[in-house]
Amino acid sequence: AKFIKLPNGLPMLPVHPIERRALKIPENAFVLCLISRGLPEKGWEEAIRAVEMANRSSSRPVHLVILGDGEERVRLESSAPETVHFMGTVNNVRDYLTMSDAGLLPTYFKGESYPLVLIESILCSRPVITTNIGEIKNQISSEDGETAGVLLELVQGKPQVEALCAAILSWINDPVQYNHAKDIAIKLQRKFDINKIAKQYLEIYRKSIGTGGQSEP
Repeated sequence: AKFIKLPNGLPMLPVHPIERRALKIPENAFVLCLISRGLPEKGWEEAIRAVEMANRSSSRPVHLVILGDGEERVRLESSAPETVHFMGTVNNVRDYLTMSDAGLLPTYFKGESYPLVLIESILCSRPVITTNIGEIKNQISSEDGETAGVLLELVQGKPQVEALCAAILSWINDPVQYNHAKDIAIKLQRKFDINKIAKQYLEIYRKSIGTGGQSEP
């Protein structure tokens, strides 16, 4: 009874989408955006392999934009296909997300809790393909149990490349399914409204110090 769970949130910000042609990405491509530190457990290699696999049978070219730096960039960049774009650390992640069709986070990091990058994606009206670890399931679920994307189970502690590929292809082959996930992402935006969340925190502080529901001075 002494514990209360509240979501995290982020402010709404203006976005200026990156032009696909600046990255040599075709306008008809299905673009995924992965944002994380370059740790093996964040699933960069699995994401790259899934995109390679998807491109073998997809009706549209599939591209992956990776934002972040670390050991995985050093290890993977030189051998990655041309459909994978390593952008390093950037300050304007929402500009890249808005250019993309979906967010991607195939994480199996044991310390994963409540990834802010998924909030960033949802605030850009982009559904996500991610894994069921930490608080992610609750994070991307609406009150009626619908999810703003595809939630994949880990198998022996890791995401399966085949399952990632199948999730990508399901959205390419079924625009209705993709657009439904996108609609859920838009509906979830109010869940992460930082102004609403700040009021919830203030209310808890007021109750804790015994001021009840007194109005803010």
